[in-house]
Amino acid sequence: MMERQNNNLNTDALFSVIVPFRNAEKTLPRCLRCLAAQTWPKLEFLMVDDGSSDEGPALCREKMKNDPRFRLITSEGPGNVARARNLALDEAKGEYILFADADDLVCPQYARRLYEVLEEGRKTDPGIGIATCTASDVIECGQENYICDDRAEPVIMNIEDYSFHRWESHRVVWGAIYAREAIGSLRFDESFRCSTDTLFFAELLKIHRRYIHVSERLYCYICQDTSVSRGQYDLRRFDDILVWQKIAELYRKEPHTVRYSAASKPVLSAVDAEERLIREGTRDRLLQQKLAAVYRFHFAGIFHSPCRYSVKYWLAAVSPELFRKAVRRRVRIDNKAGSGRLHRS
Repeated sequence: MMERQNNNLNTDALFSVIVPFRNAEKTLPRCLRCLAAQTWPKLEFLMVDDGSSDEGPALCREKMKNDPRFRLITSEGPGNVARARNLALDEAKGEYILFADADDLVCPQYARRLYEVLEEGRKTDPGIGIATCTASDVIECGQENYICDDRAEPVIMNIEDYSFHRWESHRVVWGAIYAREAIGSLRFDESFRCSTDTLFFAELLKIHRRYIHVSERLYCYICQDTSVSRGQYDLRRFDDILVWQKIAELYRKEPHTVRYSAASKPVLSAVDAEERLIREGTRDRLLQQKLAAVYRFHFAGIFHSPCRYSVKYWLAAVSPELFRKAVRRRVRIDNKAGSGRLHRS
């Protein structure tokens, strides 16, 4: 595969790649291999053990014996990915920071290409300190490596045109490179149990007002049904809505597009969570009440979203009970149709 070359890059720059993990012994070997294959010459990999009870830490120690670029950091106390990332940020020595998750994959030019994009953006705007890429979403299938042959022209993303609903708008911490001075003293909010990377990036965007993005799929996000974000909906996941409420308040006085997209996210997330509870057969009255309190009568949030023509969201806002009845009816119909297909087969 041909790789882009940029002879003007400062190849003496040290990059710090932060990888939190917890009970990830099944996916860590491939993650370690992907990281070790990076084409950038100066890297440190900060592997942060977030309370593992399996052999994950031992796998990292074994890697450290043969590759001094790897370091193991232990996060004390119960699992908290925000705390783990904060520990690594305090320990990182690099001029540039990248993130990855232990169950995902990155292509060999992940770090190099993002740095190239960042430097390209600085030619136009020296104040740019963040470069992002697109990710491929893949259902876990035992994939062991990842290659990206995409080619695209970078674009500047300004806060005035940013929407939390658009696929090209970055909303996570991985799939990006950050100049250390761009992060400064900002840290992940340890009071939330999920979606802290979404809040972290939103806070950075609020501060810096723009970043440069390339639609090349340099990162591969592996969907795991057992992760916090993919598992059964419970009170932990409600933190996602609390995070969106905080972001909505953060952007309350920003330009129209970004302000209303932020305002609508808690409402839409709460409606989707309520439907998910019903489809999972989970009966949690307290959680349902908390969700309904978020989305009921929030017409403005729905009106200024891509879902403004959806009957589902309007019904939820007007009458949570009617919405629940409609979802239960839909589930019964879907289950009956599924049983019929099984019987015929």
